[in-house]
Amino acid sequence: MARRREAWRKYATGSEVGHFSDFCRAHLVQSDDRWEGLPLALEPWQRRMLGEALAYDDQGLPVWRSVVIVAPRKNAKTTTLAAVSL
Repeated sequence: MARRREAWRKYATGSEVGHFSDFCRAHLVQSDDRWEGLPLALEPWQRRMLGEALAYDDQGLPVWRSVVIVAPRKNAKTTTLAAVSL
């Protein structure tokens, strides 16, 4: 995993995933299933994926113009993208 992280750092200066994760936990509330009423806490895979998706270069510009998420059903893809859209 450290090797992948270093490869990511070669083209990206940073990411706002920590700030985004804090925003989700502080301001977003789940409204479905057994998690109803609980704050939205990102899973580790979501943090890793969004860490790269929200990456920016040394000039502050986004590294990616488009990001594709492929995951099995019921893995909170829609919930995650709804949070990003906010």
